Amino acid sequence: AHGESAGFGAAVAALVGRFTVDEVLEQARYSFYTVKADRLKMEHIISSQPTPELKLGQLARRTRLGEADAFISHSWSDDPLAKWNAIQAFRKRFKNQHKVEPKLWIDKYCIDQSDFQNSLACLPIYLASCSKMVVICGESYLTRLWCVVELFVFLEMGGSPENLEVIMLPDPGCIVEQIQNFQPWNLHCSKTNVAEEDLLQSVLEAGSSGFDGIRKLVWERFNPQARHEEQRERYQHEKSASSHVSDISQREEKREEKTSEVGSFFSI
Repeated sequence: AHGESAGFGAAVAALVGRFTVDEVLEQARYSFYTVKADRLKMEHIISSQPTPELKLGQLARRTRLGEADAFISHSWSDDPLAKWNAIQAFRKRFKNQHKVEPKLWIDKYCIDQSDFQNSLACLPIYLASCSKMVVICGESYLTRLWCVVELFVFLEMGGSPENLEVIMLPDPGCIVEQIQNFQPWNLHCSKTNVAEEDLLQSVLEAGSSGFDGIRKLVWERFNPQARHEEQRERYQHEKSASSHVSDISQREEKREEKTSEVGSFFSI
């Protein structure tokens, strides 16, 4: 699996500029940034337009590869306030579990969006450097070629299902139909750019999973029944973890009581 992932990374690198794997890895080491969730600004998430005053490194910080908590995948055309709320809900869950702010990879904060080719070349490394991929799916997500390329790269790099979290925004009534009729070969970029679209479609074709693989992933991870099962399993896992901590605490209390009793006995 590792060899296949490396091969796919090399294919992406070759497609976008004839880079070698070593060159892409070095570029990714230098350009990998994350932003802590408490540094996010609502106005940045709400606006789909570039933010000239938001310079790379202003709020995000250069991060070692492998030390990011989540890669946030989203469409800038989806409901911005709903996306902001979804990110904050994820942040709250993460903090409750880990007691620290999550370090997130979010495109507007973490890449030079004017440097399309280098960003695409490093995408497999960025994704592999995050503990999980969090998809915030609204009405337009499954119609955006860039979003699906991110999903596809996750799949090709050997991402496991438990490391893919899908957050559905309030259903506008058409997402379920989009899932059922999902056809990755018919997707487009948000702004018409034939050269960019051709390049991204070539990335999809370079992988071993093909269009069928991405369709299967979308069907299994995005449909309501699958999400219900995922949420139920996550709840059971968190409940089990909480119960385990409680059991340990109770055992510690009993051990302290027993120690106290023994101490009292020998002091008589």
